[in-house]
Amino acid sequence: MSTPAPRASTGDTLADTLRLHRAGLDPASIARERGLARSTVIGHLADLARTGAVTPEDATRLTPDDVERIARTYATLDPEAQGRLKPLWEALGGQYDYDALKIVHAALHQPHTD
Repeated sequence: MSTPAPRASTGDTLADTLRLHRAGLDPASIARERGLARSTVIGHLADLARTGAVTPEDATRLTPDDVERIARTYATLDPEAQGRLKPLWEALGGQYDYDALKIVHAALHQPHTD
């Protein structure tokens, strides 16, 4: 009986996604290449944006003005709504897809280093 291969650690899988992203692959292509769901790759990009390894502009292909608009709108939401994407999506009139909002939202929650 063979032993299953060990699962890659979260750091390894994020590094693999980052490497492919930096090589120019879009989330759907990364998912195909890695045998993952596209939503998993979006989650990886959000995690990478949260740590500052990628910018939200790079991970989403949004313009800096778009990211700023999303950040300004996010700041106007009630604190209890800030943890959810739907109120942000609604406040922006549905102009941005949930994937982009998830990544920008994560970038807004980068850990502070003092």
